[in-house]
Amino acid sequence: MKYIVSNNSNKKFNFTYILLNSLSSKGKLFIPFNKVKVNFSLVFKKLKNQKFYKYVIFILKKYMTKNEFNNLCIKKYTKKTFKDMGLNNININKLFFIKKKVYLLKLSENYTNSFKDISINLITNIINNYCIKNNKKISFICATSGDTGSACEYSLIDKNMKIFVFSPFKKVSLFQEYQMFKINKKNIFNISIKGNFDNCQFLVKRNLNLFKFQTLNSINLSRILIQMSYYLYSYIFLYNKYKNTDISFFIPTGNFGNVYSSFMLKKIGIPIKKIIFSTNENNYLCNYFQGYKSIKKIYYTNSPSMDITIPSNLERYKFNYKNNFYIKGIFCSKKNRAKTIINIYNNNNYIIDTHTATAMYSTRFFKTKISIVLETAKYIKVIKSIKKIIKIKNKKKYFNKKKYFLFNKKDYNKIYNFLYINDIKNK
Repeated sequence: MKYIVSNNSNKKFNFTYILLNSLSSKGKLFIPFNKVKVNFSLVFKKLKNQKFYKYVIFILKKYMTKNEFNNLCIKKYTKKTFKDMGLNNININKLFFIKKKVYLLKLSENYTNSFKDISINLITNIINNYCIKNNKKISFICATSGDTGSACEYSLIDKNMKIFVFSPFKKVSLFQEYQMFKINKKNIFNISIKGNFDNCQFLVKRNLNLFKFQTLNSINLSRILIQMSYYLYSYIFLYNKYKNTDISFFIPTGNFGNVYSSFMLKKIGIPIKKIIFSTNENNYLCNYFQGYKSIKKIYYTNSPSMDITIPSNLERYKFNYKNNFYIKGIFCSKKNRAKTIINIYNNNNYIIDTHTATAMYSTRFFKTKISIVLETAKYIKVIKSIKKIIKIKNKKKYFNKKKYFLFNKKDYNKIYNFLYINDIKNK
């Protein structure tokens, strides 16, 4: 298996390279060069009664050589990662029954209550092992609109690797801030930027190659590959129940990474019927897929992890297909998010968060035999907004005790010097 850059198909890279180098030297994203194809019937027979980590191994084996698989100890650390997370049994991310043939894929029952824990913990375990075996030192840099930051920091608490997390100043929820800023470790640096997520992501891409950093954002293709596994798991779970391939996914999105993972799974031969993504008021993606011109103005909403107007992974999708009939987008307003949360709470006695609500809302617009809605975060992530929608008791207050480092979005030299002093100079 080889990989190419989205704007240049001449030079080829192996999996180990793209795992350790998130961007090309010119700031472009990596995509698979070789076409992967599977027979769904054979995949179903092989995986239908297997534990979740076997799904991850199945996917990753398709995207690297046998030598890389063995040298990176993929099997060992995949099994260990999900065992440590308590996600090593067949009930991983079990599907919560909402109504007839609409299921909630609960991806948020992890360390930081976010779907991002699943891929990020595995990646850091694999890279940490690589560094120890090869006497290497790697530092990470990432941008977060709320959830990526805490997932990255938690995964590196006990590892000898530094991370610099860029978040938009006061543009993530109080609980999301609390999760990040409460971690008081010498290898973890929280950097707040006076700007938005797009500014943070720009700064990450700007500094990635300057410092030879690695990132755990979905810019890193290995995250996309690992995320394919829970789509495969849930698809097989419901196919086994109904023996029907008319199964569609409904996905809340900001940076388009989760959607692209499902797209890749369909592309290799899993017969997903439709892929429906949902956005909040920052509906650049909806406009793009409907052929409208988008104004890249950002709105700050009660679903902050989706407050993004420059989705990185769209670059990968554009390279593969300019148009595709089975990917559609739905915009969900603040009012409709609230109505959806109230409806689910009243009828199911279950609370979904403001991001998941956008995807649940979109199910009403498509006739599908079986629908899988992704729960990408727990409602506690946006508890302040939830308490304005439904009456729930939560008296706990979240205070940020750890300091963060504050910069303006165009403080390029100051940020460069900060990274140099705290990383290169101290290695």
